[in-house]
Amino acid sequence: MIYLIFEMHLNVKIGKILKTIGKIEFQQLTIFLLAGIIFFAIVYLCSYVDNEGFNPSDEGVILAQSFRIYNGELPHKDFISTKPVVSSYLHTIHFFSGLPLVISSRYFVLLQIFIISAFWFWTVFFSFVYSGRTVTYNSAFLLFVFLVLCFANVNNFFLFPWTTIDAL
Repeated sequence: MIYLIFEMHLNVKIGKILKTIGKIEFQQLTIFLLAGIIFFAIVYLCSYVDNEGFNPSDEGVILAQSFRIYNGELPHKDFISTKPVVSSYLHTIHFFSGLPLVISSRYFVLLQIFIISAFWFWTVFFSFVYSGRTVTYNSAFLLFVFLVLCFANVNNFFLFPWTTIDAL
């Protein structure tokens, strides 16, 4: 009974949060667009992706599985995988991009990290907005905090496709 009451309360809260998220202002969206442009410009200008070394023990695992799937092999029938192969299906898009596989996969991982950072930033930001208190914020400060969060997450893990980054 207590579980049902908790679940109903949680569903009501999630519904209110989703209504709040639906009222995103144009200014807040431009913050993330500007943050994305700045983030990828800094990464590109610093050659961060190119200067990251190649790790032959782990970096090629997901891409090798993606190559096998791209060529028509079936996971767990034609090749053995100790991890779920949903990440391998996701990373088959690199074979269609026309870029070198390592560079394409690293930029894709950067995009994933940017999206994960945006999700957590929005979650924390809306938890303050939804708390009922009046929140005043400066757009430049939010942009700075978000960029710091993105770069902290980039330096937290290696830049290669892996199942822990995809969470699949």
